[in-house]
Amino acid sequence: MLNNIRPQWVAVYVYPRHEKAVAKELELKGYEVYLPLQRLLREWHDRRVWKEFPLFTSYLFVRIYANQLFTLEHEKGVSFAIRFNDTVGIVSDEEIYAIRKLIAAGNELHVKNINSLKKGSKVRVLKKGYENVEGVLITDNKDGNFGVKIEALSVILQMTVEEDMLENITEG
Repeated sequence: MLNNIRPQWVAVYVYPRHEKAVAKELELKGYEVYLPLQRLLREWHDRRVWKEFPLFTSYLFVRIYANQLFTLEHEKGVSFAIRFNDTVGIVSDEEIYAIRKLIAAGNELHVKNINSLKKGSKVRVLKKGYENVEGVLITDNKDGNFGVKIEALSVILQMTVEEDMLENITEG
């Protein structure tokens, strides 16, 4: 549980492809921020370039006290702090240490979601503006189709939502 006794790491979701800019802005405002980056070789037909990419797309870690959470979630570029059942997800110092060590080893890392959603799963949308809307995952792809079933009309309202913006409620 996030507290005011000592700062703890929380994962925050930021606007896609804004991880570096948001991390820099938060650091300028005095937050302790960790954005895990890995160097990857990118090839084009005429050249090869090493570039740094976020290990976790759209996520970064911020070390805060409980009383800083509201302010953090209203900073420019920050969508929300990750929560599980309405409790802020705390990332332990040991997990941050492990991430740092794995990146320092220099091997290419791949992130795999262990709570992968399946077609038919009952899900809740986490995306700003759609918070707590519940429905069903219609497809298995990463940019899955989310649907809200309207029983009385025998229809499903459908929209595309990124998988990391959906929270699994129950298995379907």
